[in-house]
Amino acid sequence: MISPSSIPTGAVPFKLKQPLRLMTGGGSIELKYGVKMKVIRFPELSPTRAFTDEVIAIVNKHTGTHDVILGRDFLGAAGIVPNPATSLIQWDDLNCPWLPHDHFHGHNWTSAVRTAMEALAADPYLEYDSFSVQKGSKEILSSKYDQVSTRDAAQQQTHLPQRQRDQLADVLQHFTTLFSGKLGCYPHHKVHLELSENAKPFRCREYPIPHAHREVFKEELERLVKIGVLSRTTASKFLSPTFIVPKKDGRVRWVSDFRKLNSMITRKVYNLPRIQDILKRRSHYRYFTKLDISMQYYTFELDEASKDLCTIATPFGNFRYNRLPMGIKQSPDVAQQIMEDVLRDCPEVEVYIDDIGVFSNTWEEHLASLRKVLKILQDNNFTVNPLKCEWAVQETDWLGYWLTPTGIKPWKKKIDALLALQRPQSVTELRSFIGAVTFYRDMFPRRSHLLSPLTAQVGKRKLNWNDECEKSFKEIKSLLAKEAFLRYPDHNKPFHIYTDASDRQLGSVILQEGKPVAFFSRKLNSAQRNYTTGEKELLSIVETLKEYRTMLFGCRELHVYTDHKNLTFHNLQTQRVLRWRLFLEEYGPIFHYIKGNENTAADAFSRLTFSERQSDHPHGFKGPPEKPSDVLHPSFTEDTSDSPVEGYYSMVTDDPDLCDCFVHLPDQQDVPFQLDYKTIAEAQSRDAALQAEAQSQPMRIQKKLLAPGTEVFCHAQTIGGPWKIYLPTSLLRDTVRWYHLALGHCGISRLADTLRMHFHHPRLQQTCENEVSTCDPCQRLKNVGRGHGETASREASLLPWQDVAVDLIGPWTISVGNKKHTFSALTIIDMVTNLVEVIRIENKSAAHVAMHFENHWLSKYPRPLNVIHDQGGEFIGDDFQHRLRVHGINSKPITAKNPQANSVCERMHQAIGNTLRVLTTLQPPRGHSTAKQLVDTAIADTVYATRCTYSSVLKTTPGGLAFGRDMILNIPLITDLQQLQKRRQALIDQRLIAANTKRFSYDYAIGDKVLKLVYNPGKLEPRAKGPYSITRVHANGTLSIQLAPGVIERINMRRVKPYHE
Repeated sequence: MISPSSIPTGAVPFKLKQPLRLMTGGGSIELKYGVKMKVIRFPELSPTRAFTDEVIAIVNKHTGTHDVILGRDFLGAAGIVPNPATSLIQWDDLNCPWLPHDHFHGHNWTSAVRTAMEALAADPYLEYDSFSVQKGSKEILSSKYDQVSTRDAAQQQTHLPQRQRDQLADVLQHFTTLFSGKLGCYPHHKVHLELSENAKPFRCREYPIPHAHREVFKEELERLVKIGVLSRTTASKFLSPTFIVPKKDGRVRWVSDFRKLNSMITRKVYNLPRIQDILKRRSHYRYFTKLDISMQYYTFELDEASKDLCTIATPFGNFRYNRLPMGIKQSPDVAQQIMEDVLRDCPEVEVYIDDIGVFSNTWEEHLASLRKVLKILQDNNFTVNPLKCEWAVQETDWLGYWLTPTGIKPWKKKIDALLALQRPQSVTELRSFIGAVTFYRDMFPRRSHLLSPLTAQVGKRKLNWNDECEKSFKEIKSLLAKEAFLRYPDHNKPFHIYTDASDRQLGSVILQEGKPVAFFSRKLNSAQRNYTTGEKELLSIVETLKEYRTMLFGCRELHVYTDHKNLTFHNLQTQRVLRWRLFLEEYGPIFHYIKGNENTAADAFSRLTFSERQSDHPHGFKGPPEKPSDVLHPSFTEDTSDSPVEGYYSMVTDDPDLCDCFVHLPDQQDVPFQLDYKTIAEAQSRDAALQAEAQSQPMRIQKKLLAPGTEVFCHAQTIGGPWKIYLPTSLLRDTVRWYHLALGHCGISRLADTLRMHFHHPRLQQTCENEVSTCDPCQRLKNVGRGHGETASREASLLPWQDVAVDLIGPWTISVGNKKHTFSALTIIDMVTNLVEVIRIENKSAAHVAMHFENHWLSKYPRPLNVIHDQGGEFIGDDFQHRLRVHGINSKPITAKNPQANSVCERMHQAIGNTLRVLTTLQPPRGHSTAKQLVDTAIADTVYATRCTYSSVLKTTPGGLAFGRDMILNIPLITDLQQLQKRRQALIDQRLIAANTKRFSYDYAIGDKVLKLVYNPGKLEPRAKGPYSITRVHANGTLSIQLAPGVIERINMRRVKPYHE
């Protein structure tokens, strides 16, 4: 939103087609006008980067003290992330401090929106859909925990004969306490929550409760106090908020926000059982009962110390939990450990957190097992709802698999999204599909071969789908589906979920150890399409966890990757988002930001077209297929390692969707290329050019017996020289690529030399160069050699005091005893006389630097016309820029991370560092004050020495040129400024020629792809990011590149290198 007073001159607001009504804490605001904005810059972050897409700003006279307020959607599109944790606003690799709301008061600048965002983060009910509670809020009903009739529950098991239903009822009626619906308390252990060493007390204010829900909230609070879950308390060092939400049936769900507490709890991981081990033990059962423990966590009592940690704030006072609450990250481990201990003497039972499975081979054994298990649960004060249990069934879903008496079958819904995937309808959709396949590049061999019919279509304007494309598409789908279909999830290993959302559907992929475990896609309904981008992205995560709860709940680690950076922070915007966040807290996810162009796997499932598939069978089967089973690919009859699953083959042939998918599995090799003599000999026999060359040069190309019964053409460079295998052209590229990967992405010379030891081909060197130069990991991860493109020339200045360069030096660290003290300084240099001022500074804020610049330069020397500086926040910050504007000085920022452009300051920094190093060695400081004096002495000595030292370029000293007198003898000096300019220009040209001789001659063009070099990377960090497209080439040695849709940055040629595809 933009205030009317901030609309640029010449911009004409237009009337919106429909007025926008905004509900806020101050009431309703109707907005009727907008204005188009384009090429938006944020000087506090970078004067050389801009958001170029056209946006419509809503004209709002109610923006308060702010000229412009940027919304979450715009910030997300531009990639700008306000980070409350670090008090920084981040834009890719740039950042600036988060300033107080009144920082720009009186400066005629757009202020940061901190107060508005803090209000949103603190109050989840600030959104309009939370204020209209009288009209639009959903009614929440009181909770209902009544005793259930066990006989009614038994009679509902219609899959059993009447006699067995009666017998089951007789068993259940002996456990009235267990089925009473009343909360019990486990008597043998109290739960202790351990805090980390750096944990600090915290207090959160209570969440406001809508008036329509206040009575239900109070009733549920009183109920929890009555049954012993909560008890009233007074002040506490730890205080978390609480609110209520409706369940699916409209009943109340009590939710406490323990995210702050969870960040301080040390989780003691208790290993969950491996699913494959459970399924191996329980094959060929006949009866299976799945018991569901009601209010399981509330059954476990907390010790006194932990009760104080779990204190909550409500509008009706403070209360503390006496029982283990939901949402504590330690809860699944506690539940698994206690349930295993309780049922350790029941070999017929498997326990997985709150799911208890009872397996038996006969009806009599099953009834006996049920009596035993139910008695143990009742003796330990657990509660079971018989209507939520499954009694004596033969088939059901459990732990992500479908149980049958004849074997365990994979969960078909894991690949339903993949089976429903329709072929791409446009080149854009095709690119999305290829990006998803490339994401799994290490999963199957010959990927480029299988994709070749599809990649051939990418460069075309219109998609020309043919039989080869259809075959390639189905083969790749089959490969991905088979991998996920047959793979067992292991809850003791990390899960990785990649999620994405488009305007019409959600998509995600679940991986483990780099291999797909499940796919998910679902269309958005009409209401969800109106959600913000952030809400859609978060909904994609929530729906994935709901769909695969039995697979993911309680796992050791859960990593979630999203291309919406705001989701990696904990700021809240709406009650809906808060509710989802707390749902996610049960899983303890670790959020990671991934760039949109790297999130290719989930992107495909959120954007491609899917067929509508409905399944009547609870597991998704549709009956016998129309195709005969013998058409299924033979790999499905092979044994899978560490797998108890039986009947994969029959399961696939019994389902037409699966059969249709897996019949298209391609034949594969285990490795991209097999270096055996038989393969080489067969390829040589098909190489016409080799055969012709062998006939024309029989002395140099001959067949040699290299293996029993196998003769291979070999080549000798000279007659009588060593023989080397003549590589056929069909194997050349695969062989070079195999060696390149096997040798750890070695360089061109090593790769070619290694291959020449045993192989010959006329184009071997050229193929090695092409392979290495187009290898994506090599281009991004390896150290950069010679630069590409000649740097531009510049003209030397003639007039002193016209151009001044400023920079910061330091920090220097000086050790005094066991303490370390850091110091920094501001350097100011006149670009013609080389006169320098160096001032020690207390901090790097723009205001502090601006003050010293004015006090130590502007008040002493002629006012400069231009100030040259880097893009550090201390110089592009408003306080420094405001000081320049007041004095009529032009700001000349150099391109980001390009210190060569301010080389005069850089050389001065080296000189001061050398002097300081000598002084601290000869005169070690004894305290902070002496260390400060030592720095001041080193600065003064260096400045004086610099002013008095003869310069070969100036033909005099900087002090003599600036003041017209010798700095030591007080002798008048006269300097010819025009001759000085010529000498300086000659030196500039000489250095330019020397620099360009170390660079490759290269002409960048619009549309070329480049990699952006990472400035000062760590030892194991990538050396470049990208690729990015060039949008403009400038005459001064800079390029404009597109970092993201709508985001353009101007960058020096030294900071990029060409990207080869």
